[in-house]
Amino acid sequence: MGGSRVASAMSKMHPIRHLTIRKTSPKDIDTWVQLRHALWPHYSQRYLRKELQQLRARGKYESLLAIIDKEPVGFVEFQKRLHAQGTIESPVLYIEGLYVCKKYRRLGIAQRLVDQVKKIAKAEGIKILASDAMLENKISQRAHKGFGFKETHRLVHFLMKL
Repeated sequence: MGGSRVASAMSKMHPIRHLTIRKTSPKDIDTWVQLRHALWPHYSQRYLRKELQQLRARGKYESLLAIIDKEPVGFVEFQKRLHAQGTIESPVLYIEGLYVCKKYRRLGIAQRLVDQVKKIAKAEGIKILASDAMLENKISQRAHKGFGFKETHRLVHFLMKL
């Protein structure tokens, strides 16, 4: 009896069937923008598309898509930076955004995306992977710690128009 409840609960989960992680390509722009908007809903899709085009034009911004059975379910964006808080090591590979669709969370997909970024960093001789999370985003902070990141600083950023 107990085993059938477990089996029933397991069948309701979304198992990782045929998970593919690959680099994004220009044909992915619409899907990628939709996923970015899910992560950053306070920005319009138009703004996120324009930002993405500008970042890609610089040539140093990379991203990976997580796809299950032909359905894009998440992404990670990253780039080389000369500096990151908490290290004098340079360069670093910096995760700029990481997102997995709600129904596919807690299945290890984000970890697999981070693992792929780590492999890319190591292949390029980079020894530090860095990221950040908003102060109020406790879920992201816990996820980062779960991935193996160590917290280095808490700060508030300021701007002044001139």
